[in-house]
Amino acid sequence: MIQVDLKSRVPLYLQLMQSIKTDIINGNLQADEKLPSVRELSADLIINPNTIQKAFRALEQEGFLYSLPGKGNYVMKLDAAKLKEQQERILKEIVNLIKKAYHLGLTKTDICNYLEWIEKEESND
Repeated sequence: MIQVDLKSRVPLYLQLMQSIKTDIINGNLQADEKLPSVRELSADLIINPNTIQKAFRALEQEGFLYSLPGKGNYVMKLDAAKLKEQQERILKEIVNLIKKAYHLGLTKTDICNYLEWIEKEESND
């Protein structure tokens, strides 16, 4: 279910992108499934249609969606190898950030506390 938090400081288009990505990765949205129209989502989420269109365009550029002119936006079949490559790239970035955090004095406990906080925030969504 596509959701956003209107009170969050995270830009709405980024929240929308993350919500759709999560639904795709978790299997809540299937390959070739049609997404609600920009107009429908705008009414449901009380978001400017331009914001939704911006998120859809970005998701299309990232390979999560494809559009058919006059028909709408659809979920792209995920390439397992590409997804794995993206996950590996992100894990490398995380390792580098954790190393920087250690050099700046953060402890394993500090980092674990942040991870727990993130997990709690994600489960509330």
